[in-house]
Amino acid sequence: MTRTVKTCDSDKGNRPKVKHGPEMPPSGSVTRAQLQQMLPNALDHMIVLLLSQFKNTGVHPKGRRWSKDFMNSCLQIFTRSPVVYKHIRDSQLLVLPSP
Repeated sequence: MTRTVKTCDSDKGNRPKVKHGPEMPPSGSVTRAQLQQMLPNALDHMIVLLLSQFKNTGVHPKGRRWSKDFMNSCLQIFTRSPVVYKHIRDSQLLVLPSP
């Protein structure tokens, strides 16, 4: 008896683009002070992460700019586990710099 295994093609190139709703400001228009006001208990690293995501969402990969703190954090993740870093980047869970 032979089993047939079906494989699923990846829809990597056909992902819908995320649109900002009326409650979300456009990319790059959020300031550190606004985030600290919205999230008073947030750590500085969380604020840096959120700022980088707002700033670089929807920007062409060659036009993205990153803070030194965010680059350092990304490098630490990549050094610890390149596979996990690639998974997070490819899944578009977060906008991350190219390793």
